[in-house]
Amino acid sequence: MSVCTIDPLWPVGELVALCARLTGKEVRELRASQAGDQLFVEVDAATLKRALAEFDPVTAARRLALGRVRAERNRRLAATDWQALRAIEQGRLPEFLMGPEAARRQALRDLPARLAAEGALERLADCGALNRFEPTWP
Repeated sequence: MSVCTIDPLWPVGELVALCARLTGKEVRELRASQAGDQLFVEVDAATLKRALAEFDPVTAARRLALGRVRAERNRRLAATDWQALRAIEQGRLPEFLMGPEAARRQALRDLPARLAAEGALERLADCGALNRFEPTWP
């Protein structure tokens, strides 16, 4: 088992996944634990050193932040599916598609692309800010 010192704000799961990729193991096969700022991973020291050299915690945190945005966006869309289904059942789909709720749903679907186009996540340069990132929801 190898040990390294990490920043507590790092997305540790991403680092463990990189170690797994470098060893050819599944993440679930790789035992890892964290205590404070120490990460214990069941890999040889050379593999851990290589993983740390390749690991970019900010890029990993950006990926995770965008994943959280997508998950919340999907939850918000699912919470309003009933409105679209009711409009279909009642034969009001054209009116629904022209209304504010349809526009809001489209804005939710477009949110990840809008964040990328605006560079919202790229402007954040530390893991802490990315962990706290919350977009302006439509």
